[in-house]
Amino acid sequence: MAKNLLGKSIRPMIISGGGVVHSNTNIKTARPVTALQLLAEKLQAPVLMSTNGRGSLSDDHPLALGAISYHQEIKTLIEEELANGSKINAIKILKEYMEENEELPTHHSLRGCKDAIDYYALRYTLTKKIKWCRDMIEVHCSAKGIKMGNYKKVKSKKDDRYTWHYSDWEFLDDQYGHMVNDGGYIPTTQILNDINNIYKKYKLPKYNRRGEYI
Repeated sequence: MAKNLLGKSIRPMIISGGGVVHSNTNIKTARPVTALQLLAEKLQAPVLMSTNGRGSLSDDHPLALGAISYHQEIKTLIEEELANGSKINAIKILKEYMEENEELPTHHSLRGCKDAIDYYALRYTLTKKIKWCRDMIEVHCSAKGIKMGNYKKVKSKKDDRYTWHYSDWEFLDDQYGHMVNDGGYIPTTQILNDINNIYKKYKLPKYNRRGEYI
């Protein structure tokens, strides 16, 4: 199934996290090569590494896009453009940075840079929205003098008392932590639906790109 999907894909891209670093094994070929490298070269797919996934593919490899998150200079510039809604400028900045920085390979395609920015923009926006929602429900409950709801709770088997509570704030804080600490993490559709339901439950203000409410 996965093989067929990859074979039919037009613009595949590989996201490499920390698990790849630990599980990557050498394949017996004429030259030392890891399973990840072999797959990337077969598909001609750019590889975007999370912070934890750095090293899963050599930074000198033509398909390696590195991790934007560990280049603070470029990270700041890209996020400023994304906050202004200019993904095109963010792509240009990444392409120029990759070509001008002597520590990085110089042969990155525009397509590869676009794919990297598309993925980074998705995670950047999700991270900001999750943090904003987490902070706003705390402000909302404090201002309205209401008790915060629970994302999950468990009743005792002996009686009807709830013995475990997992608040909406704790759920959002955990999701924010995953986004910040794991560059390869993307919430599932169910989790995104749950976040939207929490937003509706508290009737929070509308969110804009800069994290301000209107």
